[in-house]
Amino acid sequence: ADGLGVLAAIHPALKPGPGALAALGKTPVEAEGTLYALAVLTVALAPEEAEQLVARLQPPREWREVILAAPRFRSVTDFLIAAGVPPGQVVEALDVFPLPVLLAQREVASPGLLHSRLDDYLTRLRHVQPECDGNDLVRAGVSEGPEVGVLLRELRTARLDGRVQTKDEELAMVRARLSSRPPAPQT
Repeated sequence: ADGLGVLAAIHPALKPGPGALAALGKTPVEAEGTLYALAVLTVALAPEEAEQLVARLQPPREWREVILAAPRFRSVTDFLIAAGVPPGQVVEALDVFPLPVLLAQREVASPGLLHSRLDDYLTRLRHVQPECDGNDLVRAGVSEGPEVGVLLRELRTARLDGRVQTKDEELAMVRARLSSRPPAPQT
């Protein structure tokens, strides 16, 4: 498509470099082919180019998210390559991106810390969850509602960062959090 000028006809910025061409040749097992290919082709787009491509194609929602995520990913790369970033913060930074974008970024990244962090997130970190679920938190005294989700995210981060390792430690963390809350106003 590139050699025939098809990609340039769609948008002049769609010029896959050697890294993108190599990444297209080795689609990861966990990738959905079309979205992964789109993520690879749009990996180097600037924000305005991504917006122009979306306006021109009027793609389905999943395609739109992938196209617009590539330029946003570059905004977190300096953070990801900083020394000493805890796993919980890596997960927080990467969870917002569609999976095909992260797979594409990993495949085009040069060997180094960025590639290593993406690989660790994709193979291990994104799968880490607290042992407690919402029902456990409600039984521990958490009010049903948004606070349950907030505490589950905090427990996940604590588990990722090694501050808790067991369900009992998670529940202790929740109880400590509940005991530190100011009392509810009396009516």
